[in-house]
Amino acid sequence: MKETGAALWVAEKALITLELIFQDVTIVRWFISVVLTGILTNLLSNAATVAVLGPIVLDMGGDPLIIGISTSIASAFSYLTIVASPTCMIIHSTGLVTSSDYLKAGWKLFLISIVLLFLVSYFYWPLLR
Repeated sequence: MKETGAALWVAEKALITLELIFQDVTIVRWFISVVLTGILTNLLSNAATVAVLGPIVLDMGGDPLIIGISTSIASAFSYLTIVASPTCMIIHSTGLVTSSDYLKAGWKLFLISIVLLFLVSYFYWPLLR
């Protein structure tokens, strides 16, 4: 492949495709920070998640106001586990809801929350400036 130039052609096409997919790097940064915050907030407390990830995501670049507020809002996406928030533990202690019920319903809420946060942070918040 190297001698015929096919390897170079494949590499160029792959780079062009990746550039089209990740054309706006700020969206990728935003998505990584929100998803990582949302996942960690289901394992840690909200305050601990923001304290750990806040400085990291602010150093990633982009608009610090949008990234920072999105990270703090995403720390409220605690739908996936029992230990995510005290209210989840109280509800689970009744015995009416199992841990798998949280995951079954929570992943849908998690995705809806990410989409809504994206729409608000990229279309509404810039209008407020």
